[in-house]
Amino acid sequence: MTTINSDIRTDSVEQVKVAGMAADLYGSPDGRPSLLLLPGLTFDRRIWQPVLDYLARLDPGRHILSLDLPGHGGSPDQLPHSMDHVVALIHEAVMEAGLDAPVVVGHSISGGFASMYASQFATRGVVNVDALPNIEQFVQLVQPAAGPIRGDGFAGVWALMEQSFRLELLPPSARAVIARTSDPRQDLVVSYWDEMLSRPLDEQTARISDGIAAVAKAGVPYLLVVGTEPPPEVAEVLHRALPQLEIEVWAGTGHFPHLAYPDRFAARLAASARWQRAGGQTALS
Repeated sequence: MTTINSDIRTDSVEQVKVAGMAADLYGSPDGRPSLLLLPGLTFDRRIWQPVLDYLARLDPGRHILSLDLPGHGGSPDQLPHSMDHVVALIHEAVMEAGLDAPVVVGHSISGGFASMYASQFATRGVVNVDALPNIEQFVQLVQPAAGPIRGDGFAGVWALMEQSFRLELLPPSARAVIARTSDPRQDLVVSYWDEMLSRPLDEQTARISDGIAAVAKAGVPYLLVVGTEPPPEVAEVLHRALPQLEIEVWAGTGHFPHLAYPDRFAARLAASARWQRAGGQTALS
């Protein structure tokens, strides 16, 4: 695994507010597709810094918007934290920041936001970090425990979530980044999970299927980076629904492959500067 080197140069950055959310804005439009970075639930935009340090050297001057989701980091709450509302706010932020059809990069829950964004708005591609777009198992686990999750059982549930992250697989420098960028407040987590806790499973899966179909129709590149090999039947369904999907398994990295190998992940983002829609001269490879 890569040890994070804090001495690597970082591009100059402007701290901005877009759509009421705190963000860092790097570079300026120059023909390369912009990058939109969305952190996972409970994490703020500093989670991307190890990757950005390498990206500054591999792809200098790239136009990048690194965003704090509502209720995270420097961004105030903008309720509700529903999929539709958050994705609409993200699009508003993209417009205010002057990004034109960005490559949308999302970790964990934001892998879902990135996918739904691409199903509704112009993008040049999606990079989904460890968020398989099949939520049946998770919903079936949390819905029966919705009462405790909303009440005094939250701490126990979140402890199980953190165990599933497999942080012990990461180098100490990566674990330190995670520790200082996460704020797992019950009210925040429950608010973002509300739809999964309360909506019928078939309604949720149908919505995801419709979103994937829209991304497939758009023909934009879609890279899924995971820390564990997905079940073969899940991978088969995903490839059938999303023909342009590429899955990379970075084994032994748990829920944070981008922090296990920030240099390798930065190289993937740098390569997205050449991404085209299906049928274009340059395809995702």
